[in-house]
Parts: sequence; C-alpha cells; structure tokens
Amino acid sequence: MKRIRQALIVIITIILIAQTIYAQTSGSGPGKVNKYGIFEYTLPPDWILNKEHTNNEFLTFSHIVIGELRYHVRIKLKTTPVKNHKEL
Repeated sequence: MKRIRQALIVIITIILIAQTIYAQTSGSGPGKVNKYGIFEYTLPPDWILNKEHTNNEFLTFSHIVIGELRYHVRIKLKTTPVKNHKEL
C-alpha cells in the first residue's frame, strides 16, 4: 500500500511538472497585460495592436509570423443595435 502511494505521488509530480513546462513554452501562461484607453488585453505570441488602423471606433490587432501578415482583426468599440441574431 505504501509503494502504491509513493508511485502515485511520483506520477502526479511528473504530470504537474510537464504541465508547467508546457504552459511556459506554449505561451498559455500569464502574459503581459496591455492597456488601450479603458480596455485591458493580453495578446498571444505574434499578435500586436496595430496602432495605424486603431481609432475611436475600432481596436485593430494583427497576427504577424516571420514578417508575414496572417490575420487582421478589428473589434468595434461602440455598440450597434441589431434587429435580430442574423445581423450578427
């Protein structure tokens, strides 16, 4: 019984260490919190706030990998009334 308990402790310790290492290398751990006006955001690796296209109406983020623009995402800051879900 004592050996089983020790084996479980070793296995759980190995799993926790592996998860910690994965979180640190995959970027899923806590990142730098950025601010824009009243908004706070944390960006994954290779994402930047695109200040050239950000204004009072939109926050704009770009995903750039090895100098190549992969995604360009704009988030509207002001609410817009919609009549139904299909307009979303």
